[in-house]
Amino acid sequence: MNDLTATDETELPPPAPIQEVDPVRRIVFAVLSVAFLVWVAFGQVEARVWVSGRLTILDRDIADMWQYLGRNLPPLPAPGLISMLFWLSISFVVVGTVAGLWLFLCTPDNEPHDETWESIHAAHLDHESN
Repeated sequence: MNDLTATDETELPPPAPIQEVDPVRRIVFAVLSVAFLVWVAFGQVEARVWVSGRLTILDRDIADMWQYLGRNLPPLPAPGLISMLFWLSISFVVVGTVAGLWLFLCTPDNEPHDETWESIHAAHLDHESN
């Protein structure tokens, strides 16, 4: 019989138990994601702009700044491609931030460990002695 095929005598390892994510983490993820998207839609940043040889600081909406920059891209041979790359990169920033929050907050711990102050301090002292 071929070595690559499974036989009836072969036992598969038991499946790993599914670890549930703490509901508080999901709530924090939802709140932070919504807060980030609201900030992107309505938040303001300080834009530093040179006007008549002077640096001027202006408060501008984030979405308005992105639209302004998207409309005023440098004139290159393929303006449609440059515009598409610009908006694609903006969407990667937004989606990547939400995905990073998901991975940070909603991924279960594989190895639960003691996170009390005493255990952290003892581990730090043990690390310094080595």
